[in-house]
Amino acid sequence: MLYDTPWLTEPTTWSAAEEVKQVEASSADSAASTTDSTHVGTPASEVSPVAPAPKASSGSALDDEALAWEADVCHRFSSAIGIPAGDDGREMVRRMLRMLLLCGYPPEDLDPVLALSLAQLDRVLGSCSDQMPSVEKAAVACLQTYCAHAYLMDEYCPLKYWQSRIFPEYCSLRELNLALMKVMLCCLFVASYTQ
Repeated sequence: MLYDTPWLTEPTTWSAAEEVKQVEASSADSAASTTDSTHVGTPASEVSPVAPAPKASSGSALDDEALAWEADVCHRFSSAIGIPAGDDGREMVRRMLRMLLLCGYPPEDLDPVLALSLAQLDRVLGSCSDQMPSVEKAAVACLQTYCAHAYLMDEYCPLKYWQSRIFPEYCSLRELNLALMKVMLCCLFVASYTQ
């Protein structure tokens, strides 16, 4: 399983060609290193001086099954929060899902995280205006997913990586931290969900 990925440290836009180049470069640089599974969600560049080689199948860091899951869940999650197809908000959701997959979380572990996030999202978005732009809805949904991720996972990906991979042009880490506190306040700091 892929736990540490060296390309999570610098924000870039996602493209298949760039991903292949990053995987090839990373494989060439660190062919003899091993994976440290005690640091789930932490980029290898912060765990050890030599980053482990990602396991790639046919030139991609993610297998076809994970990519199909990502596309399907991105569509369903975005539709559930009211983001139309082709909107910038869907790109934010896609970046979130891709980052979580690249951190080594299997899709079956991410399904409950996304379900809890959607279950609590009504509380959060209910306190906001109905005319919220779709990018704002996506940002709030990603923050709610971070809360669910931190609540459900034993080892979670720190907020600074969420900011660098999902929100680099959108806000700073300080602003993201303040927004996270507002989201948590909307949920009354309760992470669990009861019907």
